[in-house]
Amino acid sequence: MTETTAKALAVKLMAWELPQDFSPDCFISFDRERATANGSWPVGTNLLTVAQAEQMFAYVLEGSPHAQAPELLADLREAAAMNTASQAVKKATALERELDKAKYYASVKRMEMLYHGTKFNWRLLKSAAIELGILPIEVFDANYGTVKAYHADVWMEAYAVEINPTPENPK
Repeated sequence: MTETTAKALAVKLMAWELPQDFSPDCFISFDRERATANGSWPVGTNLLTVAQAEQMFAYVLEGSPHAQAPELLADLREAAAMNTASQAVKKATALERELDKAKYYASVKRMEMLYHGTKFNWRLLKSAAIELGILPIEVFDANYGTVKAYHADVWMEAYAVEINPTPENPK
């Protein structure tokens, strides 16, 4: 058994997309709906590092006649490369989806900057969001870490303002 085989198996395991019916244990919770909605389905395992998975495979393959088969290594390398590329595409797609979503949401801070001097009450936005059934999203903020951002329809309902004013539709 070569270290390369165990390493290739470990890398492949960590890139493996978990099946739909996986079941976390030891008080680990997982929100399937949220993961499906934002395209962030988990891969690999959170129980082992790559080095630990490599040790596990070295133990499992010890003495196996398949452990040093060159075609196994080639297949594993190809599968790992394909999986890495697939994961990169999934991440890019999820980021694209998030950036697209940002066009339709705005935070109170952003709107107060956009509408100079106007103060907006987040409580009014929250009640409008609940009434419309459109939940806010969390967005990064340099001062607070994350803040709530409300959908354009919520802003329109609560304050009759556009989140992206254009020359045709000014503030």
